[in-house]
Amino acid sequence: MRTTYCTLHGPGHSPQYIQARQITDFLRHYPERCHRVTVTDLGAGWFSMDIDGDTRLGWNHDHDLVTAIARDSVLREVIYTPDFEALVRRVGQAGTILIPAWGEARRCVPLGGRRVVVDGPTDDAA
Repeated sequence: MRTTYCTLHGPGHSPQYIQARQITDFLRHYPERCHRVTVTDLGAGWFSMDIDGDTRLGWNHDHDLVTAIARDSVLREVIYTPDFEALVRRVGQAGTILIPAWGEARRCVPLGGRRVVVDGPTDDAA
């Protein structure tokens, strides 16, 4: 399994602790506003999904997580939280959050010992 060492918390990267807490609280308090979705893994961190009849293209730096989310979405275990535009995979009491970058890749790039986001679409995998 690949590792995705990245400390970025923007779209397409790992959620920050407080952001993750807000998303799970929203899901717990407003389940009627969230939708179960089916995610299609397109490879290299890209995926597509239908939300209210519209197909959206998303990307996340963790390719293995995208694959796992797509696999579990077939079992109806993935929920879209519209206020945060996030995907939550729930299995029992445990959960995993995926924050997509919609329509573009935002790769992890080391710069002077720090990781930064490069805005705009990229052709290569992060």
